[in-house]
Amino acid sequence: MDDCERIFCSNCKEYRMVFEVLEEWQIYDVPETVRGYKYNGLDECSECGNDIMLGTYVIEDIEFFTCSVGELIAKRISETEIGECQLCNEDIILYTQKHEDPSDLKNVYELVEGYGFSAGISSEIYSNIFCSNCGNQLDSYDPYVTAGEVENWYSDEVEIVINTFSGTTEREGQGFMKYLLKNPMLGMNHELGQKIFLQIKNGDIPNLVTLQAGSRFLRGRKRNNNERIANYIPEELWNPPEGIPSQGRYNPPGISSLYMASSIEVVCNELGFIYSEGNSIDFAEFLLLEDMRVWDVRDLDIEIFNSMPSFNQGLKLSYEYIFPNFIAQCLMANNYNGIIYNSTRGDGFNFCLFNFKREKDIVIERVLPYNSIQSQLKPLKKFLVKPVTISEEQEQDDLPF
Repeated sequence: MDDCERIFCSNCKEYRMVFEVLEEWQIYDVPETVRGYKYNGLDECSECGNDIMLGTYVIEDIEFFTCSVGELIAKRISETEIGECQLCNEDIILYTQKHEDPSDLKNVYELVEGYGFSAGISSEIYSNIFCSNCGNQLDSYDPYVTAGEVENWYSDEVEIVINTFSGTTEREGQGFMKYLLKNPMLGMNHELGQKIFLQIKNGDIPNLVTLQAGSRFLRGRKRNNNERIANYIPEELWNPPEGIPSQGRYNPPGISSLYMASSIEVVCNELGFIYSEGNSIDFAEFLLLEDMRVWDVRDLDIEIFNSMPSFNQGLKLSYEYIFPNFIAQCLMANNYNGIIYNSTRGDGFNFCLFNFKREKDIVIERVLPYNSIQSQLKPLKKFLVKPVTISEEQEQDDLPF
């Protein structure tokens, strides 16, 4: 008896998973099947030996069933699981392939095989699976992203724009994020980018404060004792020259900013430093000589702004830095001096300083190695802040971007 003459049922091992999945999806009208008791006089399935009961599905033609059900499942998976494919997704897939590990991307093969269907059913699914966004027919190892991943890719940043900058809609926020991803240096050409710039210029965002002179911060640099015995000199502990830095949270590639921290522990944690005989770290103690106009985002509950800082050590373009980069550039263009934000690697905060002059606005008081800083460091003065006031003269400045 060939397959087209054999009788199978929903209890047969090879097809049981198909009916379990369809029931989970609440699909009860299964093509090429009938349901019944004593099918054509049979009390039990001739294939698996299980009783044919009132709710049992009986497959009369396994070839037609495989084709029809494979197409049905492929349509359901495509519409519910595959939000965008590499043909139409210009963000997550492209970014991951260029800057991260492409194996982290989901692919069609893993999706289909995860259901545990028989080889025949899976083969039909592969023949019929498609991208729900653009309709592109997909191969088994094509990458894809879900609709939820596409939405979440922008959700945090869109929420930031909506909550921080008044009068912004979700649609505007999403459009701006997509625009920045493709044109990271042209944010001011976008209508929302211009709006954000003007709000910062007018001081119309929360937590713009003045960081008063006398505040102290720390910056560190790791050293291999086998390669260098002498401590770093002050010049080597400042921010690197323009053109050299890689992208940081608040500096685009090539733009130099001075990243500092509020404590020894935060510096060590951010640099991933663990003391040993072969490894050391030198700390520079910085002292502010002038008041600084800064944006303090620690209490704004904005995750993308209160996250791991860059100490100019990264090597690749980071998507999550693109919007903070734009904000930092707006602040710089409006003569603000920096951003204060929480550290996620310990109790404390970080300070990214820009628009400053060495030895005039801020100085290095001294350099201390790790094994002596604990006992010699002066208590870091808890900085004082006061609300920023925008003078009439500042409001009239025609500041470049």
